[in-house]
Amino acid sequence: MCIIAVCLKRKLTPEELKNSWTKNDDGAGVAWINDEKKVCFKKGIMKVEEMIAFYEKFEPRFPHVVHFRTSTAHGVCPELTHPFIVSEESEETTEYCGDSPVLFHNGVVSSWKELALTYFVSSMKRVPEGTWSDSRLAAVMAFRMGTNILNWMDGKYVLMNGENVKTFGDFMEDDGVLFSNSGYKTYEYCGTYNANWQNGGGASPQTSFRPKNDTDEYYAELYGLEGEWGYKSRDEKSDGVESEKSQKT
Repeated sequence: MCIIAVCLKRKLTPEELKNSWTKNDDGAGVAWINDEKKVCFKKGIMKVEEMIAFYEKFEPRFPHVVHFRTSTAHGVCPELTHPFIVSEESEETTEYCGDSPVLFHNGVVSSWKELALTYFVSSMKRVPEGTWSDSRLAAVMAFRMGTNILNWMDGKYVLMNGENVKTFGDFMEDDGVLFSNSGYKTYEYCGTYNANWQNGGGASPQTSFRPKNDTDEYYAELYGLEGEWGYKSRDEKSDGVESEKSQKT
């Protein structure tokens, strides 16, 4: 699924970095704007130890963008980590510093190979060399057709140029960082539940997890639970024992 972190006011914490990598361990990349207003990146970081070492030494520049990849197209390789240069061919490189914008992607462009075939055949353009994915295709199309095309393509995107960053899609803000999903959070075990099993069916209980800091009220609303639903409130504790509480949604 990947995760993008747009760091506007602070760096990722060690816990956020570790969580993001654990769930998206097919490589990482970091992009920033240097003093000359050039867009720079380093990507193709394929080991968590390498990522930790690089990011610990990374001089805080805001904004900067971090991407953790889960492979969905063309396998795992340094060239397909993010970002991608927004240019006519989106040249393959794992280090860059230049005037062209760069693009990050979270999601999957459905039927992207068919889209690529239609695009290149109809435009009579030569297909550039190298390894391809839906995200590299999105970078090429954004250059040739304008970045507004990203509003019509599946997934969430971040575009960085020499001045700023722009997001496409819904991002969640957490203390000065915009995340494309909740994969950076620490999850805790919260028991087992399976309605069919509880009602005498043959299915076994299912283990469930949730973000450590999210409340039970939030999950009652999220999953549309109706009527009385008991939950333990983390805000009301007495002598170290969580109180039981019920609420209607």
